[in-house]
Amino acid sequence: MNTCDFQGRIAVTPEVAETKIALSRTLNS
Repeated sequence: MNTCDFQGRIAVTPEVAETKIALSRTLNS
């Protein structure tokens, strides 16, 4: 999975949103 492409997409479902937030926190750490 392309991380950049994933981050560029808007979260549609709560599950995706939660995963996206988790990824963002990991990358920002």
